Amino acid sequence: MLQVILRAVSVVVLVAAFGGELPAQTVREGYVTGVAVKASGEPLGGVRIRVFGTTDAGQRSSLNVRTKADGTFALRLPPGQFSVREANWTTNYNGRAYSLPLYLEGEDNEDFDSTEGAAVRLVLKMAGKVAATKSDTDERAWFGGTIELEFINSDGTSADSLPENAKLTVELTPTGTLMDGSPARALSYAKALNWQRANRFILDVPLADYEVKAGLDAGGGVVPLLVSSRETVGAQTKTPLAKTAPVTFAPGSGDVTLMGGSGVVKSVVQVVIPAKGAVSAATSAAGGSDGARGGVDVGAAGPGVKWKVGDRVNVLRTPRLEQWHTGQIRAVKDGLYLIKFDAFEEEQNEWVDESRVKRL
Repeated sequence: MLQVILRAVSVVVLVAAFGGELPAQTVREGYVTGVAVKASGEPLGGVRIRVFGTTDAGQRSSLNVRTKADGTFALRLPPGQFSVREANWTTNYNGRAYSLPLYLEGEDNEDFDSTEGAAVRLVLKMAGKVAATKSDTDERAWFGGTIELEFINSDGTSADSLPENAKLTVELTPTGTLMDGSPARALSYAKALNWQRANRFILDVPLADYEVKAGLDAGGGVVPLLVSSRETVGAQTKTPLAKTAPVTFAPGSGDVTLMGGSGVVKSVVQVVIPAKGAVSAATSAAGGSDGARGGVDVGAAGPGVKWKVGDRVNVLRTPRLEQWHTGQIRAVKDGLYLIKFDAFEEEQNEWVDESRVKRL
């Protein structure tokens, strides 16, 4: 009869606990116990936990356990010194399997004496600092994802100059929930446009898929810029240049430790920087009577000009060398123009943006 009463009491405690903030787990001699939850406090089942240590006999040991549906776990340990080093949750998000690390509340993963026992609380975070001791500029210091900005010309080559005293605006619109199923929100960033590393990285982006837009503000209004994206710096495959591009964080290779970052691969956003001489005309139009169009139809040709198929124009074919060539517009799409150059064959036709087009 006594056993039945005790069991009923324990159930009541668990229900009360998961209805709000979870209390610290009870320390049990010879065990490491704990609970895993989402940032909202919802219990998280199926979290794989690895405990590493050295027994009193000098043997290195690694033991595994998974949390139950109520988020709790208990692992019996041999006598020795141990610590919780890995706690990963696997989820399928938009067709990809991710292994995401949890946060060890209190950041205390020092060895403990297993004969005395220990209790831990693990939290799944979509963003936030991994450990207070890590530098804010370290990509691995954050549970959120990292976006690196690359500045390019519309032909895909690296930009060799940037407008002075300009600001880059970046807008991220989520295409679904965060990876843990919680609501995602739109984000916006403003960065000085220069080569400094700090201004080319967006750190701690809450883990989700987004659509990205970029704009250039040189003091006369924000001009939309063409963008493309890819998942890693070394990847060759990228999306076509357009007004928006998808930002997708790919799964990191293998598991990551509690103190080792988000477990996703950096996403790269390439931003087309207008050619020399195009910035002032574009920003002037964006801030003037044509500003409602956001500068989409404004380029080096001057405010209000919208090029069409069949127009003959002068085109900056090689931005690095500032070489202009005459040609004809063969097609138009999403702020880009397909040019047939007078001096070259059809196979050398090229898509260019408006900043590289002017009147003959």
